[in-house]
Amino acid sequence: MGVMKTSVLSLFASIVLSAFPASMEAQGSQDTLKVNVDLVNVQFSVTDRHGRFIPGLKKEDFVLEEDGKRQEILHFARENELPLTIAMLVDTSPSVRPVFEEEKDTAESFLQSILKPNDLALVIGFDRSVTLVQDFTDRPRLLKSAIHDLQLGGAP
Repeated sequence: MGVMKTSVLSLFASIVLSAFPASMEAQGSQDTLKVNVDLVNVQFSVTDRHGRFIPGLKKEDFVLEEDGKRQEILHFARENELPLTIAMLVDTSPSVRPVFEEEKDTAESFLQSILKPNDLALVIGFDRSVTLVQDFTDRPRLLKSAIHDLQLGGAP
C-alpha cells in the first residue's frame, strides 16, 4: 500500500504543478503570483506490479498529504460509476447451432447483470454479415427481446 500512496502523491504533485503556468520570474518579471486552491480534481488509475488494475478501492484506501499535512479527500468516485456504452455481438452462424439457445440466454443474463440506469447497449447478430438488431437503448426489455428474437443465419 505504501507504493500506491507514493504514486498517488507523486501524481497529485505533478498535476498541481502542471496546473499553474510558468512562474513570472521565469518570464523575466519580478512579480510573484500566489494562488490558493481549495479543490483539486485528480483522475488516476491504480495497478499492481504486473500492470493489472486494482478494482474496488475506496477513499479510505488513500492518504493525501500536502507539505506533510494530511488533506481531506472531499469527493471520490470510481470509474465503474460512469455510464457504460456496450455493443453486444451475438454469433448467429450455423456453427453455433448446438449452443445457440445457451448463447442467447448468456447474452441476456450478462446485460441484465451489468446494465444500470443511464447505460446504453445495442445488439448485433453476425455470421457472414452483420445485422443491427437493436440500436442503442437504455431499455433492458428491448435488448432482451432483440436477443431472444435472433435466428441462426443472422436474421432477427
